[in-house]
Amino acid sequence: MTVDLSGPRAKVQRAYEHRDALEREIDAVLNGKRHQIQLGAKLDPNTGYHVLRVAAMPDDWRLRVAVVLGDIVHCLRSALDQLAWQLVLNHSGRPRGFKQKINIEFPIKYHGKALASTYTFSKVAPSDRTILGSAQPYNGAGNPKLHGLAIIHQLSNRDKHRVLSPILVSTRTFTLRDTELEGSGFSIFSVDFTGVGKNLKIGTEVCRMVLPPPAKDEVDVAGYSTPDVRLPQRSDLSLMDGIGLMLAEVDSTMLAVTNKYAI
Repeated sequence: MTVDLSGPRAKVQRAYEHRDALEREIDAVLNGKRHQIQLGAKLDPNTGYHVLRVAAMPDDWRLRVAVVLGDIVHCLRSALDQLAWQLVLNHSGRPRGFKQKINIEFPIKYHGKALASTYTFSKVAPSDRTILGSAQPYNGAGNPKLHGLAIIHQLSNRDKHRVLSPILVSTRTFTLRDTELEGSGFSIFSVDFTGVGKNLKIGTEVCRMVLPPPAKDEVDVAGYSTPDVRLPQRSDLSLMDGIGLMLAEVDSTMLAVTNKYAI
């Protein structure tokens, strides 16, 4: 027997296309070409340091990233569900009732009993149950909720109700743009990066520095920070690494089915 994987494969391919487009958007930020975090400086009279805080965020860019990330997650979730549909058709035939149809999805569970109780698991071939079981988060290393399929499940549910806004995190990378400092002897090595690892929003402190005279007490545009872009639900991962983890798990599951049916 064979199963038709053309639909799931097309969905995965589309996810890769979205991934490539998103990577270009992210690279523009990481390379400092655009969409930087605008900073403003204000003198702290108690310490003599100018404190640099976020003055403006690239919200339009972040919304675009959020929408494309949602497209990636949707394609991967859809690919898995279409795969489950094909496996059910192959073993049990086309479901007749509407309720049966909507119960067919690729199960993503955190323990074996939960998987065994799903409608899809009961309707696929025993050998396909093994494939479904091997793909589950509880069979991966480490915390099951940090598994690639678990992230797809979490983000897919979240994307139904709100955009998947990426997390922008403060780094040690920024550019100071103040012509008054040219030739003043100011050194980047005098900067104290107090905000490294903080989630960036308006007012977040990024760093402190001693600006040489004749720096004003307040500088409207003191510089631009280059953030790290992190994945929602997995702030320990960069956005692109998190996407790569999700793609790898879906690819692995697709390959297992492909190898079984020699398609």
